[in-house]
Amino acid sequence: MNDETSNIYEEKRHSIFTYYLVKGLGGEAKGDDSKIELGELAEYIYRKIPETSKGLPGKISQSPSFIGSDLNRLLLHIQ
Repeated sequence: MNDETSNIYEEKRHSIFTYYLVKGLGGEAKGDDSKIELGELAEYIYRKIPETSKGLPGKISQSPSFIGSDLNRLLLHIQ
């Protein structure tokens, strides 16, 4: 949402968004194959960020948004 602020994930030394973006691109967002598509990464981030932001003391909820249409775009092919 436009009125939300990115929360800091103190324990991980990143913002919550950055932490899950890196984790997702590192392989956690991939499906059954060795590829990470934009839609898989977006779904992973949409699921993990609100879940984590709710559980951190003193943090406000955070819900990422995506603007785009090519969810099948290949981002990475992990060997």
